[in-house]
Amino acid sequence: MRKKFKTVSSVILALLMVATLFAGCGQKNASTSGGQTQPKTETGNASETKKEYNGIDISKPVNLVMLFVGDKVADQDLVYEEVNKLAKEDLNCTVTVKNLSWADYQQQYPLVLASGEQLDLVYAAEWLGYFDHARKGAFHEITMDDIKKYMPITYEEQDPVTFEQAMVDGKLYMIPNYQFEYNVYRLIGVRMDLAKKYGITEIKTFEDLERFCEAIAENEKEMFAIAHEGSGGNDNFAVFYRQPNQIHLVGGGTTLFGIKYVNGEFDYDNLFNVYFTPEFAEYAKMMRRWAEKGFWSKNAASGQGKINDLFVAGKSAVDIWHIGGVAQDIEKAQLEHPDWEMEIIDLTPESFKTVSKFTNNGVAVSINTVDFGRSLMLLEKFKNDQRYFDLTCVGIEGKHWIDIGPNKFRPGPDANNFPIYGTSMWGWISEKFRRVSETEPKQLREYINSWIPDVVYPITDNFIFDDTNVKSEYAAVSNVVKTYATIFDLGMAEDIEKTIEEMKDKLNKAGYEKVEAEFRRQYEDFIKANLNK
Repeated sequence: MRKKFKTVSSVILALLMVATLFAGCGQKNASTSGGQTQPKTETGNASETKKEYNGIDISKPVNLVMLFVGDKVADQDLVYEEVNKLAKEDLNCTVTVKNLSWADYQQQYPLVLASGEQLDLVYAAEWLGYFDHARKGAFHEITMDDIKKYMPITYEEQDPVTFEQAMVDGKLYMIPNYQFEYNVYRLIGVRMDLAKKYGITEIKTFEDLERFCEAIAENEKEMFAIAHEGSGGNDNFAVFYRQPNQIHLVGGGTTLFGIKYVNGEFDYDNLFNVYFTPEFAEYAKMMRRWAEKGFWSKNAASGQGKINDLFVAGKSAVDIWHIGGVAQDIEKAQLEHPDWEMEIIDLTPESFKTVSKFTNNGVAVSINTVDFGRSLMLLEKFKNDQRYFDLTCVGIEGKHWIDIGPNKFRPGPDANNFPIYGTSMWGWISEKFRRVSETEPKQLREYINSWIPDVVYPITDNFIFDDTNVKSEYAAVSNVVKTYATIFDLGMAEDIEKTIEEMKDKLNKAGYEKVEAEFRRQYEDFIKANLNK
């Protein structure tokens, strides 16, 4: 590869200097195929026709299967019909998309990976257990020679640090996306038209938000103040506990351990269990108080669907997500309800800001692929050919979006049938061809521009806990954590101290001490090896 490895900080800082979250640096022009050669057909004997692409034999037609996480949108089939027209012509392949619903993706994703059925391209991410699934043999190894052969533009343009972050025991199983994202930090979107209806002109603190939610719970009987669900989409923990207490989670996988950001630097010497602090108990008590006031459904723990859709549909007054997600929800809601007044609010402005790891989104190739090379070649098209990028990210021009100039677009008449940047194309999205919507909330860019100078880069983002030595204990501990996290986040515990002690007891029975000892050993070894690099 031409480039030498850089530090994560230098790479991300370079990206921050040239782009913001929804800004693109590529333009639509006469050369939309990223400089790749076009397919070449050679006819030898009358009975034999050979087709090549970049010197690779693609004579045999193939249908690939691609796994998405997220509900199928109305015009997905229509869009991928257009994708397949291009792919058939360029690569002699087509692709069939398989969707996992938000309602049960956590259960279904590992089952599908382990089923043995044909899968080729797979949306993969650290938050979906990428490292664990790779160790279990779910994904095909991808070497740098493979990338050079099948994804030459990615090989030349994508910084090696992105691949370094995705290494599992020295091997690569994912092509990470290549953009910076503030997907760890959480903000809220608020229906300010409703706030003003009840005499609330600004929301800056937890107390302001509580007062607004009380007004909604008491007066707006057709909606909840905050929508929540039981499938892992609850961000109370981040906004109301982790961020105000300057906590950074460590290790990947199950939320268990963290460090604090103190006086402008991370305290790497003090690793702690995030559930065993006085601040967590106070957070849990606040959630209990809010649950008792009816801020969310009593059945939230068993809720189905995507919480953000409820905000867009007017079934909740507060949206909690990352900056891009909240902005997207507001943009979608504005299309249907231009009379609503909505605002993005940062309730913890003093909290540190980080950018997500590149492994937050990516694409793997299944171990059960029918054509490894063609899978990577199609992924290369998604990433580096604007025709494919536009189709998969914003849909069909004239129908889902309208071109209004370089890198700009206006939502088309059927925009809500294929949500902008709203499907599992997150695995290949980048700043290269990204288009900016005319209706993008202006607060999005204002927030990001204000954060850029103060972004911090914890070295622990490269630390991924390997549970090999405590596999059964770690699985049992993870199950306990997932159960009690939902109980605390949704205010289901009546006696907080008693429930925390109950959680500790179940953790100990699950083998927590062994897990903690192994975690600390690996963590301390990592810090010693990397702190002063």
